[in-house]
Amino acid sequence: MAYLPITISVPTSVPSTNSNPNNPRNFLNSANGAYNVYLDYTPKMAPGGDFTRAVGLNVIINSIRNCLQTPLGSYPFDPTYGSLLYQKIFVPATQQTTNEIQYEAVNRILSFDDRVRIIKVDVAYYNNKKGFQINMYLGKYGENQSITIDFSQELYTASNPSLGS
Repeated sequence: MAYLPITISVPTSVPSTNSNPNNPRNFLNSANGAYNVYLDYTPKMAPGGDFTRAVGLNVIINSIRNCLQTPLGSYPFDPTYGSLLYQKIFVPATQQTTNEIQYEAVNRILSFDDRVRIIKVDVAYYNNKKGFQINMYLGKYGENQSITIDFSQELYTASNPSLGS
């Protein structure tokens, strides 16, 4: 059985009031936020367990951070979600390792999130502990933003002690 993809095109013009209220264009225009602005809520690590509202590029950055810091295969409902970057924490800091980290980060972002343009990826290794930082420069909505994602031994051993042994 073949499935046909469903595409919804949203024109930039404002729909007329006489049109069908159940069509996708009217739904997107009447929903909270604008139809072309990403909106999400992220948990705030506080004793109260509050949520903070993320809008625009911050939604995409949160999604990228979650994808890259999740070990590949650890999410039971999508075993292809995540990355292999956690395996590079204990690998010697060589140019080949740097290239592998850059390739894995870019490849995972492009396969799971195509909402952002990757401008540059830099890797910096820690001197005093095992791990590295990825500095990424991303572009979207006519603005560029840099993010830093940490990969250290503490990130994975605090929540899963079996990874550290």
